[in-house]
Amino acid sequence: MTRALLLLGAVALLATSCGGGEQHAPIPKLTPESQRPKVPATHAHALAYVKRCEAALARVQLAAVPNAKAARALKPKVAKLAADCGTSDKLNALVNANRADSSVDDAYLGEVTVSFGVGNYEKYVSLVAAGKNPGTSLDLAREQVRDGKVRLDAAVTELPYPAPGSG
Repeated sequence: MTRALLLLGAVALLATSCGGGEQHAPIPKLTPESQRPKVPATHAHALAYVKRCEAALARVQLAAVPNAKAARALKPKVAKLAADCGTSDKLNALVNANRADSSVDDAYLGEVTVSFGVGNYEKYVSLVAAGKNPGTSLDLAREQVRDGKVRLDAAVTELPYPAPGSG
């Protein structure tokens, strides 16, 4: 009997805590598609540039090159990487179109930094190919690319959304 009372009490508590649907807050209406802030076209263009650069970075590892022969073989890949991450002028034009848009600015600054790093890696590969001492150019290239990738990653996260303050 005590068990039955305990079970009945538990069921009663459960029923009152759920409220039977009577105490729920009203569900807000969805914002119609026509009233939602639009993602600017500049975001789509910037995102395409950033993704192209990130894909190129994924294909080429900024690693030490063991000898001149390997460096000469790597040069075309590094040149393609430089081309794929060399759209900073186009990104700068997008930044100038809307200076308040930090998402596009992150894309621009990230690509500029990566571009400098890739340039230093090109210098490193050329020096190794020529049989010269590359000095610290590899370390500098890696640092610049790493810093640029942080901004590019931020841009990839932010660009699919409307600019702050756009609605």
